[in-house]
Formats: sequence, structure tokens, C-alpha cells
Amino acid sequence: MPPMDIATYRKEKGLSQSAFADLLTASGSPATQGLVSQWEKGATIPAERVVEIEKATGGEVKRHSLRPDLWQTPEAEAAA
Repeated sequence: MPPMDIATYRKEKGLSQSAFADLLTASGSPATQGLVSQWEKGATIPAERVVEIEKATGGEVKRHSLRPDLWQTPEAEAAA
């Protein structure tokens, strides 16, 4: 399965950017629609937010798909 980004996750779940921001906020990571929009347009997501997004989405959006410069896929880590 290809890596899932925020926009794909939102579309699959039928969430607006505001609803996704609310999901993050409810999980303890305050966010706004504007911030989600910036991330979807390619703004770098801070490392700590990537981990929070992974948790808020139940692991469906993986940290390595959002910041491959910081985290490897589990397969790559196992091979290392």
C-alpha cells in the first residue's frame, strides 16, 4: 500500500481540513484549518507534529510518509 498523506487520509475519511484540525486538537495537538492547508501545500511539518498526526490517525498516516528525511519505513529500519 502506498504511503498515505494528510489529504488522502482526509478524503478517505470524508473530513474537511477544519475537521482534521479538530481531530488533532481533540487528541491534544492544537491545529487550525489554515495550518492543515499549509501542510497539504507542502510546508514542512515539524517532527513533533508528525508523531502527533500519526497518533491522531491511529497510525494510518505514518510518520515516515510525512517526513522521510527523519524516519525510515519499518522495512528499511529492519534491513539496516
